[in-house]
Amino acid sequence: MTLPKKKSFPHFRTFDSLSRIYWKIIASLVPLMAAVLVFGGLNALRVLGASLASAMLSEILAGRLFQKKAHLEDGNTVLIGILLGLILPVNLASWKIILA
Repeated sequence: MTLPKKKSFPHFRTFDSLSRIYWKIIASLVPLMAAVLVFGGLNALRVLGASLASAMLSEILAGRLFQKKAHLEDGNTVLIGILLGLILPVNLASWKIILA
């Protein structure tokens, strides 16, 4: 008995840019962020806001330090800030969030 040959493609070609993929991931995280805000309340909003703001601020400061343009529009920094805010506990001190 022989098995049918399975044709697999090692690479898929897509016309999405990396920034478009990042923004699609961020859009898919919106329901999760809404659930976190419902169950976590204002502390969850504080954690998400502080992590997002500190990620964006560190991107801007690093860009100025190394004399490069900060790429906030590609979505990478926003995604990192959101993911960091989602994994941190809601009762964490703000200075620890900013240092993270």
